[in-house]
Amino acid sequence: MSQSYNNSISEWEIYPDTLKNPEDDYLTAIGTIQVRWPFEKDNYSEWQIRFGDKTGSIRQRWNNKSNEWEMRLGESYLYLSPKWPNQMDASDDWLIQFKDKNYSLELSRENGFKIYTLSDLESTYAEIYNEFFMEFTDFICEVNQSTPEELVLSMLFLSMYYTHLTPR
Repeated sequence: MSQSYNNSISEWEIYPDTLKNPEDDYLTAIGTIQVRWPFEKDNYSEWQIRFGDKTGSIRQRWNNKSNEWEMRLGESYLYLSPKWPNQMDASDDWLIQFKDKNYSLELSRENGFKIYTLSDLESTYAEIYNEFFMEFTDFICEVNQSTPEELVLSMLFLSMYYTHLTPR
């Protein structure tokens, strides 16, 4: 996933796994995450998602709670919130509710890299991290084959959004 424009978090492009298709000479984005109201300065409360043939949205659930989100993609609904009530640093630990199951998204920091890990009590589903040292415009996502794309997209959104809105 990469920023579409330098120094702007308002639009991101999602690219396919190039390691599985090394014969590709170029990359075409297979999806985007972009702010819904791009001309309203600093209004990041609603986002649009396009991934393959699916479209959806991510929006703040409540006006007075900037850390609670809901995501709709096709027929799917996900609820995203900090893991702990009244958690002030929302970038570290997240709870993602999807299809009557809870998933955890946890952040670790290591030598200039931010690593987000998506898991539940039984297994780890995906990891996302910045591609270059202290550079947060490009991210790599490693995903298990069985991970639903809705979970991956929610993880991409949270990692992108909170990496840019919290101290590095």
